[in-house]
Amino acid sequence: MPAIIGAEQVRLETIDDVPDAALKLLTLVGDAFRQSLSTQISNRPILSSSIDLMDYLRATIGYWRTECFRVLFLDAQNHLIRDDILHIGSVSKVVVDPRRILAQALRLDATALILVHNHPSGICQPSAADIAVTECLAESADLFDIAIHDHLIVAADGCASLKSLGIL
Repeated sequence: MPAIIGAEQVRLETIDDVPDAALKLLTLVGDAFRQSLSTQISNRPILSSSIDLMDYLRATIGYWRTECFRVLFLDAQNHLIRDDILHIGSVSKVVVDPRRILAQALRLDATALILVHNHPSGICQPSAADIAVTECLAESADLFDIAIHDHLIVAADGCASLKSLGIL
């Protein structure tokens, strides 16, 4: 059931032999579930609720069949300012533009970021490209006194933290 609720809308629409009313209901249930999880992470410092954050991320992009790169923009108290999906890729990669991420952080007056992307393969292990983009973003953000708290890799069955792995 989580795979259905967490699926991309486009993917739900391709399911054969399911009435439109059922698809609309699944979409509404999924939206309500994600909104509930979003509220849980929005009402307190995001770093104090890592389990809620992981649940939210898995529900929103953990079941996607295409990679996407999102950024959680935080204020000085680590409250969520904004959660943006900034890049959408293919089934096996997403191209990340550090300039776009930093420009958005500066527009929002964010003081910290949590980088997030999904692995449709289900394997949460970071790739060499994941590590390289994290290092590039961390070095660039540091020039503007913006901290990168973590880079999380999300899949249907779990999440990996580059900070916890000692990479960041």
